[in-house]
Amino acid sequence: MRNLFVLLVAASAAFLPLASIADDTTPLEWQPPLEGVVRDAKAAITIARAIWFSIHPDFEKNQEVVEFWKYNLEAELKGDVWIVETKSSKADLDGGVGFLISKKDGRIIKLYGWQ
Repeated sequence: MRNLFVLLVAASAAFLPLASIADDTTPLEWQPPLEGVVRDAKAAITIARAIWFSIHPDFEKNQEVVEFWKYNLEAELKGDVWIVETKSSKADLDGGVGFLISKKDGRIIKLYGWQ
């Protein structure tokens, strides 16, 4: 009987560190990497496309629109903000659309268009 008691105490002591970890209720806060979440132009353009197609889901079914969004966006990093715009100039009659995307955390700072 004494051996069983010693075995139970030893087994309980083995799980004690796990119990103290489980009791820790402080939530871990996510911190973005120092180089930012949106690290390159391709990532910024991918985010812009995803936002545009979430606003206009019917456009994703139109292959011509998909091809336009695949090849007619350019991204430029200014400070900590990616500027993603359609390649058409602001003088074009078609107009265009642009996004300001935070390099640090991927937030959409602004969505704008012109005609």
